[in-house]
This record gives sequence, C-alpha cells and structure tokens, in this order.
Amino acid sequence: MNMPNKIRQVEYIVTERCNLDCKYCYVKQKNNDMSLDMFMNSLDKLKAMDVLDNKVVVTLFGGEPTLNKEIINAIPQFKERYKDIIREVVLITNFTTMTAELWHWLKQHKVHISISWDGPLYIQEKTRPMKGGYKKDHYVETRKEIGDSVKHMGAKAMVSPTNVDSMLDIAKYFYNNGAGFIDLTVVRDDIWDDDSLHLFKEKLEELYYYQKDIIVDGVVIGLFTLPIMDYLIYKEQGTRSYSCFAGTTGIAVNTDGVIYPCERFATNEYMRLGSLDDGFGKTIMERNAITTLYHAKCQNYTVCADCPIRNFCYKGCHYAQLEANYTVRKPVASHCKLYKAMTYYAFKLFQECPSFESIINDRIRRAMNRRDKKDDSRN
Repeated sequence: MNMPNKIRQVEYIVTERCNLDCKYCYVKQKNNDMSLDMFMNSLDKLKAMDVLDNKVVVTLFGGEPTLNKEIINAIPQFKERYKDIIREVVLITNFTTMTAELWHWLKQHKVHISISWDGPLYIQEKTRPMKGGYKKDHYVETRKEIGDSVKHMGAKAMVSPTNVDSMLDIAKYFYNNGAGFIDLTVVRDDIWDDDSLHLFKEKLEELYYYQKDIIVDGVVIGLFTLPIMDYLIYKEQGTRSYSCFAGTTGIAVNTDGVIYPCERFATNEYMRLGSLDDGFGKTIMERNAITTLYHAKCQNYTVCADCPIRNFCYKGCHYAQLEANYTVRKPVASHCKLYKAMTYYAFKLFQECPSFESIINDRIRRAMNRRDKKDDSRN
C-alpha cells in the first residue's frame, strides 16, 4: 500500500526513557532505546520504499532524546551519510540534561534545538515534575552557563487546564529571560471543561494587553501568531487539505522500528502504519490506519458549516478527533472554543498594532521563502 504523499518530516523516538513525568505526556515510559544500527540505516530503508521527498526534516524525540547518548553522538555521521536528503535535524529536549558543552557541540554540528519548558519553576514542578524533584531552574541556570549564544532563546510551553491561570506569569518569565518569541501552545486534547475554558478566555485577555506592551521590543506570543498566520496563508494559498503533518507529510519511527503517523500515535497499536523492515500497510489494521488518517484529511465537517473561521481553522490534532473505534474524525468542541478565542484577540492585535502586523508579515515571507526553496529542491 503506497503513501499518498511524499514524506517531508521523519520523527525518531530514539528513547522512551525520560527523567520527567509530565502530566500531559502520552509516552509509555519504558526502558526502550532505538539501536544505533536501526537509526543509521533508517533513511535507506525509507528511500527503498519510495516514500521520501527530495529533502526531509529529521526530528529526534523521546522520552528525553539526550538520554540515548549513542544516537546523539552519531548525529554528525548520520548527517554526513544522508547529506543529500536531510534538510535539517531538530532535537526536542526538556533541557534538564543540557550542558554548555553539549549545547555548543550541537550548534557546531548545526542541530536545531527545540526546548520544552513550561515557565517559572513553580509551574514547571506542577506540570512537568522531575523524578526526584528539581534542584534548580534549569532553563535559567543552564542559559547562564551556555552564555551569549542563547540570546533570544525561547521554549515551547504547553498550556493546559493545570496551568491556564498562570499564562501571564509564563509569558513574563520568558520575556524577562530574553526570549524573542514566546511559544505558548495549547494542549488540544479533550481535557477542557467549561470552567477551564472560561478561565482561558479571561487570562487570554490579560495576555492580549501584555502582548501590546512588549510588541515594542519585537517579542510576540505564539497564541496570537498562529491564527493570523493560518489566515494569511489561507488568503494566499487557499485552505490546505490537511491539518497537520501526521498522516499526510510526516511519520514517526518508534524505538522498535514501527512506523506511526506521529510520536503521539506511538502509544496506540491501532494506528500502526508499518515498519522499517516490512514497509507500509501489510496488515488489515495498518491499512485501516492509513485510510483513516491519510485519506480523511481536513474534512468540511457539518458542525463547521456556519463557523466564520472554518476556512483557516485546521480542527486541532488528528489523535484527539478520532472516535468510533478510530474510524471517524470529529472536531473537539473545546478546541473550537479555544481557537475562536485565540482568533478574536489575534485579529484585534493585527488591526490595532502596526508592529504586530509587520512582524507577522515578516514571518509569513520567511515561511513562503522556505516553501519556495522546498519547491525548487523538488524540481
């Protein structure tokens, strides 16, 4: 069974081990590591299946990927082996294992580092507790150890009902620590009740006024940039056919070589797509998973028919939408309310703040340039 799209992003779950115990994590923490041999040969196997685009983004995921030191140390050899196909390598880390030496080594080998950190330590301890407890604020202290090369470094902070009341504190924490972009990202699972949704809207208004204050320094908050960028891309290109890379232009390879739509699905055997050794869609369940995720795409749901933002709202995470024994997709009602609130304040900022509009347009131009480069690489 062939993939309907060429794969542009490959996520590797290089370990299921982690030193944190995040409240919203979907990884079944086990002592499983991907072998070095599997990692080094993986893209050859995917190329042999004829599923890869001309260039791919490689993401190292976990668990906490830096705990698999064998694979981390092999990144330069991996990049050299596949230099004709790799666009970039991204490391997703919780930052608690980062050292100045490792940071500079990764930067030397042109590895992009994406940090997951939920803000002030009192919030981090609540949403992303460390096994054995935190001895320090790793985000602040490790930044100091690394030095000037972390200028404007940000992090992805997940917003859930557990910490929604602290969104403003999170934004201030990153701003006061020199972040150039404050990436607050809403957890889009079906975990939001009426009380937490009401609190989200209330705190979002506070965040809106804070964004107006810090925009003079060129700092923007991700909750507000996402709806505007989605809208502007829609105006330029029309509604895209899929909501995220999972099951469309990306895959995740688990520690055992089994292939899933993304790392979130790697805890769900029903969504298995195949394996590095056997290819795609060999079993009935694998074929069902491909049909469910790849062919459904971004449907025009009946419930969305009268929604004013339906053309540029991409309905959240595939995983959260799946119902009826994983065969039907349906927008999560709480996500609709979250996204409408974000869109309302995003458009207010866009209309009221010329600086915000200028920054967003610049981000769009850079995104378009990256797209054009991708298109050129395929010709």
